Amino acid sequence: MFTIEKFLTQTHEDILIWTIDVLKERNCKIVQVLNAGNYNVDFCELLDTFISSNGGNYFQVHDKQAIKNKLNHIFLDVAWELCTKKILRPTTYNLSRSGTSAVNSCYSLTQPGIDWLKNRNQIEKFLSPTRLETLFFELKAKF
Repeated sequence: MFTIEKFLTQTHEDILIWTIDVLKERNCKIVQVLNAGNYNVDFCELLDTFISSNGGNYFQVHDKQAIKNKLNHIFLDVAWELCTKKILRPTTYNLSRSGTSAVNSCYSLTQPGIDWLKNRNQIEKFLSPTRLETLFFELKAKF
């Protein structure tokens, strides 16, 4: 269980790793489509789950709000990073002409993202900021 201070010291990397673990757990077997306009990842729900799964339900309402305010931008940055890596997209999972409005906290897994989540061995290389360096190092012997 986290203390308020522990919640407030969570980093982008902490949240990214947690989010990937949750997405793998929820979506490797089957892509579940949420009610809100055919999305399958809701970052507001992920934020609430993160807080409650780490003991946040025991805090006062104003403390939970302070935690949400602090972590909100980190969760949005994680969502954007996963979009730039083509794991998520900020559109619906299925095409539709139903005119549903986009909710800014909802995203969809891409097919490459679903495939990537199933392949646990590629995660570290895929997310590593030094991926290019690693690739060059692997070719070192050839040069």
